Amino acid sequence: MRFERTITEAAYWNSRQRLDQLIGSCREIQPTDAVRDLACAELERYRLRASDALQLAAAFVWCKQNPRGRLFVSIDNRLSMAARQIGFQVPEF
Repeated sequence: MRFERTITEAAYWNSRQRLDQLIGSCREIQPTDAVRDLACAELERYRLRASDALQLAAAFVWCKQNPRGRLFVSIDNRLSMAARQIGFQVPEF
């Protein structure tokens, strides 16, 4: 968007600052054996891309496999559906 000039340079840098703040408050889940195993299981259960299965598995590990009441946000329909079926709360877009 920046290079296509659909946003101003100032808006781009403002969004970068907000992203840096968000990243600073995030908890990153590393691709441990548990995450990989869960992702492989999700690939067999749902029609997901490998990267989406890893994202969902990381979220599942993050919530200690208790997704009830936890928010999962994605605009990808397949990933959202899988997250909802696992028990995450997924907003409708």
